[in-house]
Amino acid sequence: MSLSELWKSVEERFKAAEIDGSLLFQGDGAENERILELSESSKYEFQITVLPNLQHRPEMGTVQKNPFAKPEPELTIIDSFGDSDEFRLLLNKFPVSPNHFMMVTKEFKSQNTPLTPSELLATYQIVDALKTQDKDSRWFAFYNCGPNSGASQPHKHVQFLTLPEGNVDFNLDIARRTEFFIPDQNREPLQDPSLPYAHFIVPLPDGPGMDAEVLAMLFASLLQRTLTTLQKNQIETISYNFCLTPQYMMMIPRSRGKFDDVIGINSCGYMASDWILSRPTLAKVVTPLAKTFVAYAGYREMGLRFNDLIAEENPIAQKAISRLPEDESYARNFRIITAHQCALSHQLLPPNKAIKPEDDTPYLIPYLLEAEKEAFEKKELDNIKV
Repeated sequence: MSLSELWKSVEERFKAAEIDGSLLFQGDGAENERILELSESSKYEFQITVLPNLQHRPEMGTVQKNPFAKPEPELTIIDSFGDSDEFRLLLNKFPVSPNHFMMVTKEFKSQNTPLTPSELLATYQIVDALKTQDKDSRWFAFYNCGPNSGASQPHKHVQFLTLPEGNVDFNLDIARRTEFFIPDQNREPLQDPSLPYAHFIVPLPDGPGMDAEVLAMLFASLLQRTLTTLQKNQIETISYNFCLTPQYMMMIPRSRGKFDDVIGINSCGYMASDWILSRPTLAKVVTPLAKTFVAYAGYREMGLRFNDLIAEENPIAQKAISRLPEDESYARNFRIITAHQCALSHQLLPPNKAIKPEDDTPYLIPYLLEAEKEAFEKKELDNIKV
């Protein structure tokens, strides 16, 4: 189904469901408090919201009692969505703000698995459509993955919210420091060194042309950093929060789901906050996707494909590379050896030997996502108590 009237459908369905009691929202009874904290040289203002309706929400759902298996018609916005009609768009029965809704998979998939390329593309298409149709709001998508992420339902779902009015999106300020790029071993994702938690941000290209392959490469690069961070800190479970806006995506590794074992924190804790910068905000640099790739350190002129730059720094990447077909593995090794020779001789390949843009395919991404999914499933099995 088309997203051409998504915002209108969300707004009308929410109003009707609020009136007939299909969802529980008590926005008028919300209590808001802003707290100003200092971290190094920067000031951070947090908004704490108390919503009485959340007292009725189950803290943790189960596969047996799955509200997404047969969703209520009154909460259904779009019954079939996606290239293969594999998703539904549903209102959240316990919304934290007006028009809070979700994209859920029709078939059961675990919330502890990474987002697939088709799931990433569908998520981006939704926030991009809302940016155009609801110009007065700032929509973002978030995915709570893993037992320490703050997820309350085991059935895979991505949620969509608007930032509170008057709040400053501090992550957007970080993303605006540079033009679009894909992290590799020579360039790390963006971070604010003043914040006392690990977080990885990459800006998205402006304008049309976003596709599943680019989104998957970005997601995989952030997930690779997240897995490495969890491994270095000896965190046994794989959990993270993922946020996506039309301008950037962000991932936060999670070691625990609650503050002092009392207050649960999910992706919203890293989005719905004010951040007062002590330094000037940098203007956004608009760079077409094609030009950015060509200028990306000349890797094609050294005979490399972009996926050749993915670092073998953790077992996930190593497993993905080991699963390449023999001819693909040989070609990868040959390209890397050629690039080393170019580096030693301080020369680039002639134009007829350089990698053409149409040949720069994301050959490693399917194997990387498969290996990441298996790692999640193994962690789940290892943590089962018998």
